[in-house]
Amino acid sequence: PGVLALACREDIASMRGDGDAYRRLRQAADAMPARDAMLARWLDIVLAPMAERAGDRQAAEGHFRNATAAGADLFAVAQYADWLLDARRFGDARALLQAHGAADESAPDNLLLLLAIACGDEAGAGRTDACAGDRAVLVSRLRARFDEADARGDRVHDRERALFALVIDRDPARALALARSNWAQQREPADARLLARCARAAGNAQAIALLQRDLGAQRIDDPTIMAAPGARP
Repeated sequence: PGVLALACREDIASMRGDGDAYRRLRQAADAMPARDAMLARWLDIVLAPMAERAGDRQAAEGHFRNATAAGADLFAVAQYADWLLDARRFGDARALLQAHGAADESAPDNLLLLLAIACGDEAGAGRTDACAGDRAVLVSRLRARFDEADARGDRVHDRERALFALVIDRDPARALALARSNWAQQREPADARLLARCARAAGNAQAIALLQRDLGAQRIDDPTIMAAPGARP
């Protein structure tokens, strides 16, 4: 219980600009006499974005790799895949996602979408004809799922829908509208990064200003939010 409470406190401190939060939690985790596998993976999931905020990408990837080793949960896989895509490491993202069943019909929307992006035009020369074919299947599957959600009035997956509109449909205006809807429901750093990315792509300075106001109200000082792909000034 002690390390769990510490992880929660230090994660918040990290998001609020405390550059030493990562070091403190890392030291506490390393000093634990024994860690069960589930706790170790959870700590790595928490530590990875903290390392990124602290400017240590190598450490961040180490934590992501640990968290997505044998027995990894899909949340960790999605986080690592998103991180790899941000770094334009499309082949690595594809390999990770495929190894964890992202191409399966039963895969969750977020993994399907990340795999479709990893197989897309952004991959450049790394894209194979087979991968392009896979992408068409994945995109079709996602559209059908989103249409079903629309019919139910389900807005739970606006984060995925916004990213789909931005990267797959290349419709930044619609992507921004969806990202705003998502931000009204969910306010994690990933949601802020997506909103910033969509706002920049749409050329909407007001949306950026409103996001910065919201982050300021929450005392969030996370350099990775505005440094997201497409969101650099």
